[in-house]
Amino acid sequence: ALLAEVADGVAQGEDHRAAGGDQAGSCMTSVGARAINELFRRHLFQAGLAFHSGIEFLGYEWSSRGMHLNGYVAPDRVAFAQATNGLSRYAGAFANTTAYPQGQISKEIYGVMGGLNAWAYAASWSRQLKVRCYPTSTVGVYPASRTTYNNSVLRTSLTLVETSKEKTPPAATLGNDAGLFDPEGQGNGHIPRNLRIALQVVDTVEPYARIFRVNGRDLAPDIVP
Repeated sequence: ALLAEVADGVAQGEDHRAAGGDQAGSCMTSVGARAINELFRRHLFQAGLAFHSGIEFLGYEWSSRGMHLNGYVAPDRVAFAQATNGLSRYAGAFANTTAYPQGQISKEIYGVMGGLNAWAYAASWSRQLKVRCYPTSTVGVYPASRTTYNNSVLRTSLTLVETSKEKTPPAATLGNDAGLFDPEGQGNGHIPRNLRIALQVVDTVEPYARIFRVNGRDLAPDIVP
């Protein structure tokens, strides 16, 4: 899970790949964005969550303003919609909240330039998002070679989780661990329902599967509890 913060005077979640008219020098200007970039260069992340607050919402691609204005839809939009619907159902509702609404970020909220979500999903294969960065800033020069990728590096399904209308929700709405895995559990609140979302993303990436029979031959379980 990745949290968008402000550091070096730059919003970390909006300091990634330039797109839709941004100048190439305006991305990867902060230490935080560069650190995230290096992690993505070294590891293939299949899925993740970006937590924010201000509304309650689960969002999927596109989040790029340029993609939205040009009428593009994400090639994985059906899978994204199904996945976020499942996350919303498992998160549940509590007190005066409802189950998380879901939708395309740029349509339901707004599109951004250089956003983390679109970058993580498509900056290595989308022609519109392939822009090399040549950043210089108070934290030093960052080589353009570090924002050159092959077409399989950045393909992450990064779901936006807008957790709460309040930036600092009342303590009584945070919840506890009573019935943690039950969307209708007694202790449901902001923290339990977002923990369930995180766990379901893990299950989505590594689903449980067992092969019972091959060519008419029954197989014994190879995992013993």
